[in-house]
Amino acid sequence: MINLNEKDTERYHEMFKKLDTNSDGKIDVYDLVVLFDKIKHSSNPDDKNINSKKESSLAKAKRFISKGDKNASGDINFSEFVQYMIEHENILELVFQGIDTNKDDKIGYDELIKYFKKFNIDLTSNEAKKLVQKVNRNGSIVIEPTEWKEYFSLTPIEDIDDLLYHWRYSPLVDIGEGNTVPDDFSKEENRADMIYGNLIAGAIAGGISRTCTAPFDRLKTVMQVLGYRKQITIIGGFQHMLNEGGKTSLWRGNGMNVLKIAPEAALKFTFYEEIKTLFIRDKNREANVLERFVAGSMAGALAQSTIYPLELLKTRMVLRKTGEYSSIFDCANKIIKNEGIRAFYKGFIPNILGIIPYAGTDLAVYETLKRFYMQKNQMIENPSIPILLLCGTTSTICGQLVSYPLSLIRTRLQAQEVPMDSDKRDTMSKLLIRIWSTEGIRGFYRGLLPNIIKVVPAVSISYVVYEKVKKKLIDPTRLKDKG
Repeated sequence: MINLNEKDTERYHEMFKKLDTNSDGKIDVYDLVVLFDKIKHSSNPDDKNINSKKESSLAKAKRFISKGDKNASGDINFSEFVQYMIEHENILELVFQGIDTNKDDKIGYDELIKYFKKFNIDLTSNEAKKLVQKVNRNGSIVIEPTEWKEYFSLTPIEDIDDLLYHWRYSPLVDIGEGNTVPDDFSKEENRADMIYGNLIAGAIAGGISRTCTAPFDRLKTVMQVLGYRKQITIIGGFQHMLNEGGKTSLWRGNGMNVLKIAPEAALKFTFYEEIKTLFIRDKNREANVLERFVAGSMAGALAQSTIYPLELLKTRMVLRKTGEYSSIFDCANKIIKNEGIRAFYKGFIPNILGIIPYAGTDLAVYETLKRFYMQKNQMIENPSIPILLLCGTTSTICGQLVSYPLSLIRTRLQAQEVPMDSDKRDTMSKLLIRIWSTEGIRGFYRGLLPNIIKVVPAVSISYVVYEKVKKKLIDPTRLKDKG
């Protein structure tokens, strides 16, 4: 049994909690990859000693687990973690004492140069100063024991090359109280690039996916509004649209749809990433399922509230007859003239009620499935496109099943071309009662099949394009080049 004082017990508990990203009471390879993958490496290609020590995040995580996994279970529980840390910190203390030649309990520049010279490693005065600055927290020109121990707390050290490689090229392995930032760019620069990348990636992903599936989107809307009167089927719906306006009518309203979905997708993904950061103060863990659900719901609601008038215009443009509106502006002017400015928010309440469970379920299921697959296969890069498509497809179906009835009611309210103060105007409650009494439960799901046929590839493509574009825009190498 290991006896610890209260301070060390609290410190080890805090470290273990940060490393256990999925809060399952153990540290596995994936938990460590999440941490090590945040380390930004840079090296001189001519430095053969350093390149010989270079290893992937996965390899480093496996090495860490092998050192701490005393019962060969493939992971590290808290007891094993404590034992490992005690042994590791004893080694760190011995190394510290070896460098501290004047025995003043501090390490200075000259001591570093002399120490590494013993191992035929030449440090310049400038490099020695930079190494001290990386570890130092209080602005002094020396390294104190506590700073030393915290900086190297999670570094698997087998020899002096391990120590120096980490020290030189791994500036972001620190789970202590301080927040370290990778060399060459600041937090503000990193945050600005993240926001920019999310906006552009979300806009491109939304525009491409909606254009590819526009015919099914229009069919869904037609079936939602007219299906209960004409008993429109999928084939019959396509025939109806072709007879009324020809092949080009299949993309009727797509311009408005793209105009709407681009800012909506951009805002949704950006709000989602930003809201998650409010939950995750600790950068060494990922959001749990509840946090992802809440962040997704809030992001969806905020995005939809911002662009809702465009949503109503999109519905009217999709349902219009040939020649009814000459342009989007003509449509907007007629709505204002005949129904009033408030008409742009018809169906807003069921829209918000529906978007919260849809966005929350969609994004939470997607990230959970992707993370599960990566953990199961010990991956540090995003899965392949087919896997991302499968995750997006499953998450979309789950989101649709819980929110579709409210989506149908929203569309019917948006389609009503009557003034807001008219007695003939339907309300959400009137529609709920009428659909239930005249059409039954089936009435709430009219157009669901073409919607799934449309939404599955649309959202799946959107997620894949988003991931790929964001990866290109938010490139750690490009960020470092800015410094």
